[in-house]
Amino acid sequence: MQTQLTQNFKQYKYLKTNRNILLLIMLMSVCQQLPIIREALYSQMRLSLYLLFVILSFRSIHIFKTIYKIAFFRYFIYVLFYSLFINIFTVIYSLDTSPFLNMMIPFGILVCSFNIDFSDEQYENLLFSYCIIVTVLALSSVLYYAGSFTIQAIYVIPAKNQLGPMLGIILVILGRCLLKYREYNILKNTINIFMFIAIFSSLLVLRNRSGIVSGLIVLFLYFVFNYKISLKKNSLIIFFSISIVFIGVGFSSVGETVTEFVWESMTLNYDVTDLDSISSGRVDKYIEAIEFSKDHFITGNLTNTLFSFYGNPHNYILFNWVKYGIVFSMPLVLLYIYMYIYVIKSILFNRNGKYDSLSIWILFFSLLVSNFEYSYPYGPGVSQLMLWILMGQYLKRDYYNKIGVLL
Repeated sequence: MQTQLTQNFKQYKYLKTNRNILLLIMLMSVCQQLPIIREALYSQMRLSLYLLFVILSFRSIHIFKTIYKIAFFRYFIYVLFYSLFINIFTVIYSLDTSPFLNMMIPFGILVCSFNIDFSDEQYENLLFSYCIIVTVLALSSVLYYAGSFTIQAIYVIPAKNQLGPMLGIILVILGRCLLKYREYNILKNTINIFMFIAIFSSLLVLRNRSGIVSGLIVLFLYFVFNYKISLKKNSLIIFFSISIVFIGVGFSSVGETVTEFVWESMTLNYDVTDLDSISSGRVDKYIEAIEFSKDHFITGNLTNTLFSFYGNPHNYILFNWVKYGIVFSMPLVLLYIYMYIYVIKSILFNRNGKYDSLSIWILFFSLLVSNFEYSYPYGPGVSQLMLWILMGQYLKRDYYNKIGVLL
């Protein structure tokens, strides 16, 4: 009996230590991006994050036998090893990409999260706390770099394509909180509404259009699939009430100001009649990337064939085609397509209905962003940290639910 109690206590301390390390990583990853810290201590905090990540990874090695039973992990592992093979060529030819490192970090986060237990209450507190610190990051970045909530012709906030999707993930989390909670908690709802407005306004000032558009698409579909509107009296009353409010605001002076603010954020300095201009030159780059991939079908730029167009195509599939060829990049692209299929199946058939599917919607958000930013859904690590933590929790609960173990 005494031995069993000792073992349980050791297990409790082990799990608590893992959870605390992960929470510290989350806190430091956000604090690292705060304006003053970013300028003074970025490298030091980045090194500390890597060290904590290595420690947590070593404490999670023993679960590989379990995670290998899960298809999502298994396919990820296969492609991870393949990316290591590709990485050999990138080193030999001194290319500026590292597919293995790009995938290794999110995979490590996924594994570490799987090895950590969160109760439902801890899970919700984790989300709420993370939203608060990222909201502080968003507001401080806007006020420090932009000075105020105004749309500027030039991009004034550094690393906007890293910070933007991070804020987009928080937008999805907060939107889900506002839609999900049936109980009336005036304090928490008020805080969530404030954070939602602050995050959305910051995204507009940041002018990260991929994060804005992807976030709104995900929230709309989340509403449609989780709150199927029927022709019941109550549903119709709520629907028409919300519609009247939006229409009223839209035709008021406030609505005109908000509309103008959003329009400037999306179109300032762009020609809305020119598709390539409104896409920041992405369309021409996509065409060039397709032509290059057709001419270098097997290895792409892997053997240091120069891609003539300036910069990289901002699309995950086209980026891999250019860098590694259509043939050599096939495993990477197939895993990417598998994630899309996994998300669609999970949403349509509600595979894990017993547990919160927020992580699936965030993965969907990152996949949408990857159509405009080539490093997603794997990186940058800071902006995608919450995605892979939540996916680890989702896969863990899904696995143990299937084998009949209650967490």
